[in-house]
Amino acid sequence: MRSVTREARPLAYVGQVEFGEPTNEAGQVVVPLKYVGGAWIMSPAIVPINVDATVINSEIEITIETSVATDDQLKMGHKLILPKGSNGEYVVYYRDPDGTRHQIGNLRIEE
Repeated sequence: MRSVTREARPLAYVGQVEFGEPTNEAGQVVVPLKYVGGAWIMSPAIVPINVDATVINSEIEITIETSVATDDQLKMGHKLILPKGSNGEYVVYYRDPDGTRHQIGNLRIEE
């Protein structure tokens, strides 16, 4: 078994986060994410593999984790997954590994 390091990255590395249209998939709300202008695109061997998300009241806080690219990971890390019943309006923040929060947008979920 291969060991791969995961690393939480700051917003400056990730770039601008854009939200796609939320859908209901297998009992979860899935929001596609697109990263624009981040430093990670300069290193194509390091890719987003996970979106760590916390929902508290009307806020969603996310952090993107990256790792060395493998075939299984190329499409991972580009989806925000929330539990079913997450209807509502949210303010979305990006949390850097040092705890700094950046407001990155608003998200409306209607199931």
